[in-house]
Amino acid sequence: MGGIGKTTLSIKLGQQVKHQFDCIVWRSLRHGPTIETLISDLIHTLSDRADDIDTDAPTTLKDSVARLIHYLRRSRCLIVLDNLESLLQSGIQAGSYSPEYEGYGYVLQSIGEIAHQSCVLLTSREKTREIALLEGQTLPVRSLQISGLNPQEGQDIFTSKGCANTDPDALDIIFEHYAGNPLALKMLASSVQELAAGNLLEIIPYLQQGLLQFQNINALLESQFERLTAVEQQILYWLAINRDPTSLSELAADIIPNTLPALLLDAIQSLGRRCLVERIAHKLYLQAVVMEFVTHRLTQTVSAELFSQNFNLLHQYPLLKAESQDYIRQAQVQFILRPIVETLTLQLGHNPTAETHLKSMLVLLKQDHHSQASYAAGNVLNLLCEVRADLTHLDCSYLAIWQAYLVGVNLQYANFTGSDLSKSSFSSTLSASLSVAFSPDGQIFAIGSADRIIRIYRTQGFQELMTLEGHSNWVCCVMFSPDGQTLASTSFDRSIKLWNLSKGNCERTLLGHTGWVWSVSFSPDGNTLASCQTLASSQPDQNIRLWDVNTGECLRILKGHIGWVWGVAFSPDGSKLASCGDDLSIRLWNSQTGENIAIWEPHQNWVRSVAFSPDGQILVSGSHDGTVRVWDVSSGRCQRILKGHRHLISSVVFLSANSHPETADELWIASASNDQMVRIWNVKTGQCLRVLQGHTSSIWSISAQPQGHILASAANDCTVQLWDLQTGQSLRTLQGYAAGIKRRPTFLRPIG
Repeated sequence: MGGIGKTTLSIKLGQQVKHQFDCIVWRSLRHGPTIETLISDLIHTLSDRADDIDTDAPTTLKDSVARLIHYLRRSRCLIVLDNLESLLQSGIQAGSYSPEYEGYGYVLQSIGEIAHQSCVLLTSREKTREIALLEGQTLPVRSLQISGLNPQEGQDIFTSKGCANTDPDALDIIFEHYAGNPLALKMLASSVQELAAGNLLEIIPYLQQGLLQFQNINALLESQFERLTAVEQQILYWLAINRDPTSLSELAADIIPNTLPALLLDAIQSLGRRCLVERIAHKLYLQAVVMEFVTHRLTQTVSAELFSQNFNLLHQYPLLKAESQDYIRQAQVQFILRPIVETLTLQLGHNPTAETHLKSMLVLLKQDHHSQASYAAGNVLNLLCEVRADLTHLDCSYLAIWQAYLVGVNLQYANFTGSDLSKSSFSSTLSASLSVAFSPDGQIFAIGSADRIIRIYRTQGFQELMTLEGHSNWVCCVMFSPDGQTLASTSFDRSIKLWNLSKGNCERTLLGHTGWVWSVSFSPDGNTLASCQTLASSQPDQNIRLWDVNTGECLRILKGHIGWVWGVAFSPDGSKLASCGDDLSIRLWNSQTGENIAIWEPHQNWVRSVAFSPDGQILVSGSHDGTVRVWDVSSGRCQRILKGHRHLISSVVFLSANSHPETADELWIASASNDQMVRIWNVKTGQCLRVLQGHTSSIWSISAQPQGHILASAANDCTVQLWDLQTGQSLRTLQGYAAGIKRRPTFLRPIG
């Protein structure tokens, strides 16, 4: 990449190693000397130093190479050829010479293959093909990709410009953003001095919003971009849109028209030789400064196309990917959609002019033959949403509407007849969600809702797989059997249903509770089910029932709680059952005999949820008093009280070690609350490690992906959020139309 300091480095290297060579020759190729001119110059220079009288000048390139290698053998010389990329051709794969400079390839290959005692040092933004073929870590020809400076190495750039406040955190952000590129850092240092009196912290918000762009850097990148093939440009645009590392298969699926895999592979290799893409594992991504440039180029070009009504990039690329993870989609709105809307409104004025202009684009697209394989219509709809246009009665019939994100948008009477809605997202019928649970393998998850329906989703891609209907009132708890083949659900209709997931039908209904069945738990062997109720029609004592999963028989009734019982959980070895209720107590039971073996009563309000650690030695409880308590199961001692929530705690779960691989030996838990937040805690230290915010109403339930790093939270705002526990970012929000559950402060009011 340009500006990294290759020329400066080559000069510095020459100065440091000059005593190891008989002579050093440094030549710039910036102005494109022919190979004949360069090799003649080198021969003349080296022959003068050797005191040779060169009366018989070579007449062919082959003879010239032989003469040059003669001198490279005779003396130990260092030849530095700077800016080799000046000789390379634009618009084709990296490392290809322009026709008039193809002789350079022959000369350099000869120097690399024939033995001599000299060195030739090349600097280039692209690796030529003969170098790629000849190089190797233990071979005479080797290459070094120059990386940027780190903050310690580059801090002097800022201090030399008078930036006194070189905050370490600010330096880390800056150097990561510009990948340590010295040219970019020098320009930024000047801007910091001019705009913020040398205070780095003041410039960080502008940097993070993509508002700092420098003409010299952009000119360098523009010249490199113009050299790319069409496929290489496509890849850069897609990487800028995706904004996250992207695999080859993902690129192949996105690009239209379809590109042959061989061409795609060649283009990726070519971009690697140009140093324009980075790799992590098997995926590609862009440095921040390159991403900013490509994103800006995309938004400027698309804006111009919208005004001229001559669509090209608008057809080829989605400005937003509807199925992206939430934080990626939000970034696409901020850095792609919003700048285009701002340009539109600047030129056309605010609604209704911008809205009218965009709606007219849909009419044009119906007449455009490209529209049947195009992202254009989806782009226009996303832009209309961004300008808050009225989409009711909108005619979108017979259009390819790809990657449109229409969740929460009023589409009443909109016409989508004959439309291709591939990869577009709409509001689901999801009601307020009372419960969510992952399957044991983490591949699917279930949601129980107030609309009486259970929905099963695939974790990968978050697609709805099936719905299970049979309850006559709110579904308040769902749980998978240990083998993942059966789903248990409880409801305010006083029943428990066991669903065969391979068939999608209810195999058994368990009846016996006299009140709302709030919670359920499978024993580790999957043969026993525990359930509890929160309201009885006549009796004050609330019962826990143990059921035989295979026969549906009630095996045992556990009595002891006074008042509602909110939660039950089996220990990992199945020997114990924990329960909690509004009598402020936590009870431990012998699951085989039904004996109540312990009672803990430290909470100041109802105890809503309990969970065992993976080894069964720790129990955590969440209460309406707003605290989470950590218990030693063997002694019954409360080891720690976790405080931070501002409202009642509704759910607690232990997290998989895979959600925090760097500290896998530590126990982490998550707690959910009516304060609309999920908190992640370190059980040993009591430290709150992260707060997940995104819901706009009370959270009813959370579930952690076993052996994974995803947490699901179900809330009264008609959404289920999927979170990446390693980053704290929202991966997906499943959102419905219905209003949340209306409830009074002290009791629930379900159907009936």
